[in-house]
Amino acid sequence: MAFLAPAIATIATTVGAAFAEGGFFTTFFGRILLAVASSALQMMLAPKPKAPGIKTKVTQTGGTNPCAFPLLKYMTAGTHVCPPMSQGSAGGHPNAYLTYVVILSDIPGASLSRLQVNGEYVTLAGTSHPDYGQNVTGTMANNLWIKVYDGSQTTADPMLLTKFGSYPERPWSSDMIGRGLVYAIVTFKYKRKVFPGLPRVRFEMNGIPLYDPRKDSTVGGSGAHRWATPSTWEQTVNPVVGIYNVMRGITLPDGSVWGGKLPADDLPLASWFAAMNECDVSTSNGAGGFEPQFRAGWEVTVDDEPADVISELLKACTGQMAEVGGYWKIRVGAPGVPVMSLTDADIVVSRDRNFHPFPTFASSYNGAHATYPDPESGWEAKDALPYYVPAYEAADGGQRLVADLNMSAVPYPAQVRRLMFAGVEEERRFRRHDATLPPDFALLEPLDSLSWTSTENGYTTKTFEVSGLTEDPMTALQRVMVRERNAADFSYPSLPAPAAISILAVIPADQTVPSFNVAGVSITDATGANRRPALELTWDPEDLIDATGLQWEIRVQATGVVVARGSTHDVGTGSLLVSEGLVANTAYEARPQSVTEMPSVWGSWDSATTPNTLISRPDVGDGAISDQFQLALSGPYDRAATPDGTVLGTLSIGAIPPGNGYRRFTSLWIRASAGNNAKVQLQSRKKEEGGAWSAWTLITEFSLASGVTTWDQQSDQGGIAGSYDDWEYRWITTARPGSGAGYDWLRGMYLTLTKVTK
Repeated sequence: MAFLAPAIATIATTVGAAFAEGGFFTTFFGRILLAVASSALQMMLAPKPKAPGIKTKVTQTGGTNPCAFPLLKYMTAGTHVCPPMSQGSAGGHPNAYLTYVVILSDIPGASLSRLQVNGEYVTLAGTSHPDYGQNVTGTMANNLWIKVYDGSQTTADPMLLTKFGSYPERPWSSDMIGRGLVYAIVTFKYKRKVFPGLPRVRFEMNGIPLYDPRKDSTVGGSGAHRWATPSTWEQTVNPVVGIYNVMRGITLPDGSVWGGKLPADDLPLASWFAAMNECDVSTSNGAGGFEPQFRAGWEVTVDDEPADVISELLKACTGQMAEVGGYWKIRVGAPGVPVMSLTDADIVVSRDRNFHPFPTFASSYNGAHATYPDPESGWEAKDALPYYVPAYEAADGGQRLVADLNMSAVPYPAQVRRLMFAGVEEERRFRRHDATLPPDFALLEPLDSLSWTSTENGYTTKTFEVSGLTEDPMTALQRVMVRERNAADFSYPSLPAPAAISILAVIPADQTVPSFNVAGVSITDATGANRRPALELTWDPEDLIDATGLQWEIRVQATGVVVARGSTHDVGTGSLLVSEGLVANTAYEARPQSVTEMPSVWGSWDSATTPNTLISRPDVGDGAISDQFQLALSGPYDRAATPDGTVLGTLSIGAIPPGNGYRRFTSLWIRASAGNNAKVQLQSRKKEEGGAWSAWTLITEFSLASGVTTWDQQSDQGGIAGSYDDWEYRWITTARPGSGAGYDWLRGMYLTLTKVTK
């Protein structure tokens, strides 16, 4: 099975042929007639071969796609080598791993700049999976890996051999190497929230290595580049370097050449070096930084006409080219230094002259719109900020005359703004002349600049550029066409680039239960008495109209140990009581999660404390070990808060059936003062069977004589026997020490009764 072999288009059109067919340049007997385009704006208005934006938007399939490669820097969705393949298992899911094998370039040396998945750029991590390649960070971490081969590989990928060597369809074999091809292996782990469907991938690519003669010390440059040794070449975003390589020809995988196949001598390096250097001039990016003045990028398919690609790259740098006697010159950006000076006396007055001070209204422009592929918008076509000049509109009778520009090869928003400015400003240089000059001007060539001083026209060393040239072979007179130029058109004002606007869909956040609350409550019996501690979970059913259930967890706040969890399908009730596993007077936390087809997450923990609802007498059967009642008053109590006769606490033990009895244990800490004693009494009262409450009677009194100012612990014990309808105890003060208002004199009071008989 041949690996990665889409059909190579059977074209390798030369640049010269394409230019002639497209009417780009015209030559007739060498220098007899030479002409170039009128202005950079007119070139940018020329129809484009493709719409702006990424060319390969969706990963292609099939075996008849033309070869493609990134020239300079561009994005591609690539071409599937084979249908997506799956294997392995994870978390009980079969076929948990999905693998794409995608061709990114049919010429080696291109490299991955950024990866986009489902419209989102992902950041490659520093760690790698032993089988699947480099991991990513963010929401797709540990669910997405990528491995890229640069075309120099000599063996098949070991993971593809291991995982798919026995695949039921198209088993991977050791001869599936992809020699000379840049391809990516992208592996996805099944996770429905992250990848709800087949993932969409795009690859921002650094272009194939290109020859830069400025880096070749054997041709007048400086460096190790050699035309005959592609391994010395490097990646670049310089549009003129790209044009140079297309003119020389780019070798395809089958050995054919796409491009011009021109010899190096046909591209005079003085002109090309200057143009390349002009592209690299550092320029403000409008955001406080700097960038090269002109950059470009394109994804070439070999069914593209080389001349069309060159045209797009020329737009990216306001470049113009001309053939002069078999040599190809290029000029980028501002006009060059004048090579000759012209005065009125130099013009041959016996030949006609023409002056065009203004263009026709239909071809006049005072503003510009532009579209370009925006990397931060997924390389989709985007409108640049318009460029309007109110002064020009006023000069044109209040009309806004806008040129619509297509910048397909300029994925740089600040550069697009510079091109719009330069194009409009240069276009407002209206003056055009054609005149005949003597043979002395035979040295002039198209794209040369000359300095014209003219009393007749009011010029003082005004710069014009030769846009057309005709030579009379009989007289050697030079018929020249010149147009007004000014370097100021490339002195850019502050042109802020537009802010990047995300194209990512706004995915709703995972569903939560926003109105969830938890509160401590008691479960009551038929008489309304509190019998069990519980937590009440509540929510607003309107927040969960699409939920089929609600699950919950409860944990002890102090330890984080989950003590209860469950779920309910009765979402519409809006509440649920939970008592199982809970104890009294304890702080808990609870959290919910809705059960729905939409992605949902656990809500935050909400805290509440269960009430101090303890096991009471009705829950202790006859013959049980004992009942226990306790009154604990920790205090301390001070003199101001406890006047004589203050009841500090009361304990009721309820009915005492016949045959039952209780043991009583009492203790406290007390102290007097230097001038007064201190007293507190334990009193009780009872309700005889069928009778009323008795008066309070003294059980025991705890006291200290004046002068005992240290804490003294005292205790007492006793019991109850008989049968009663109810029995109560209380602590009451009868005398207090005489020290200051804040003097503490009583604390740690405990009264405990324990059932000891049936």
